[in-house]
Amino acid sequence: MAGLESFGLPGRQNLDDVHGLMVFEGEPAPIFIGMGPATARLSSPHERLVEAMAIAIATGGLSKERQVAYDLFAASFGQRSADARFALLMMALEALIHPAARSDGSRRHVEGLIKATECSMLSKTEVASIQGSLRWLLDESIGQAGRRLAKKLEPRRYNELAPARFFTHCYEIRSRLMHGHHPLPTRDELGLWGAPLEVFVADLISAQEAADPNMAHEVAP
Repeated sequence: MAGLESFGLPGRQNLDDVHGLMVFEGEPAPIFIGMGPATARLSSPHERLVEAMAIAIATGGLSKERQVAYDLFAASFGQRSADARFALLMMALEALIHPAARSDGSRRHVEGLIKATECSMLSKTEVASIQGSLRWLLDESIGQAGRRLAKKLEPRRYNELAPARFFTHCYEIRSRLMHGHHPLPTRDELGLWGAPLEVFVADLISAQEAADPNMAHEVAP
């Protein structure tokens, strides 16, 4: 309370900036006061990232995907919000993911479902919607493709997790954050996982086709 009075204005409601829903009186107009999340900034891979960018430019430039990923990664550093920072880092990561085609048997099965939908008695709108969803199943899921990409970073560890497990955990947090799945991630949780996620994304952007075992490092929780 003393802190709110120190930073607030006299005659106004000086309220904690709660991460979530809150109820307050409409008059007098409130002022929300809060501190940014206390998250570590891990800069250990940034020298490699800068070097990788220089090499890419010297050899013809970044691919479109890596350029988008790098732009989103760089934008995350200007965010005071833990939510926005985590979301931008995950967007940068997803820009690097390329789902591969499923097995021939799986694709034939999905194609059969697409044809069956075409022959159904559903409306044209429903048919188009369902077929659009089914076509996504011709390729592996983002989760599968992300774990496959993350394995290129072996034997590194992030928050003491293998790269594929770390990706899965961050992707689950991302789903809760972006789709409103409960429990929503807290600021502390986003800070705890956002710092190593920064390193993880930087490693992926700068990584060559094969992971270099001499660059292995651990990121403490």
